[in-house]
Amino acid sequence: MFNVLVFVYFIVLSLISILFYRIIKQKKMKNDLCFFVITNFILSFSFLVFLFYYKDYLLSLVNVFFLLLNTIFLSYELKFTYDSYRILSIPYLIYIVFLFYLIFDLYLMSL
Repeated sequence: MFNVLVFVYFIVLSLISILFYRIIKQKKMKNDLCFFVITNFILSFSFLVFLFYYKDYLLSLVNVFFLLLNTIFLSYELKFTYDSYRILSIPYLIYIVFLFYLIFDLYLMSL
């Protein structure tokens, strides 16, 4: 289960990375979007560390909650700034919502 989860994670992360590469290549990156992108990547990689290395569901849940908020703000920023690229961010948002549900369920089961 976790292998599939990590595999899908890297696929959707590559989609969002391609999106940001295109935005940077066209020199349309704004400061707000840059903040959300950097924070999102830091939160997403720290989530993997909390979940797989430390095996701490509470920290993973808190981290994925902040990741979900950040991803929502990132999608909101992309919607108003770069509407044509918003399609590439939708799978990432869906995946983060699914991930939040999964970690919340794991946390409740571990209590």
